Amino acid sequence: MTDYEPLTELTEEILSEITTDGMSTYEKVKACYDYLINECEYDKNKPAVFQSFDDMGYGLMINAYDMLKDHKGVCHHYAAAFVALTRYIGLESYYQLGETHKASGGYTGHTWAVIIIDGTEYVFDPQVEDNIANGGEIKYQRFCKTYDQVKDKYIKYESNFY
Repeated sequence: MTDYEPLTELTEEILSEITTDGMSTYEKVKACYDYLINECEYDKNKPAVFQSFDDMGYGLMINAYDMLKDHKGVCHHYAAAFVALTRYIGLESYYQLGETHKASGGYTGHTWAVIIIDGTEYVFDPQVEDNIANGGEIKYQRFCKTYDQVKDKYIKYESNFY
């Protein structure tokens, strides 16, 4: 499903473990989101790649592979991995650059995933959700939300990677 065979193989392996043919698309997306939150951890020292040479974006593919293989990364890795998983199950998703609201106030640079459903953009932010859960129950505060539902939480940049 990608131009990077190691990512395709790893994506197939993970999806075969966390989804079944009988699941709805919503259940599959939720399983992908839960997988990233439960199996991965934030690592501010993990470098991210920001190059786009093809349809999925070279940087997106490398970041996705790194997260799915090592289970460590920053927001770019979480978003890229989520995009890779959801594209594999057939959804129109992309990697959005911008800023997110900090708990302490103000904004900070950030990357999250967006899935377009019936022409509407929905935010999926497994990295922030992982931070909110902090090892506990997932609250789904940044799962399948329109920008109006997470008002003042995101500033989108013009650039994104499809």
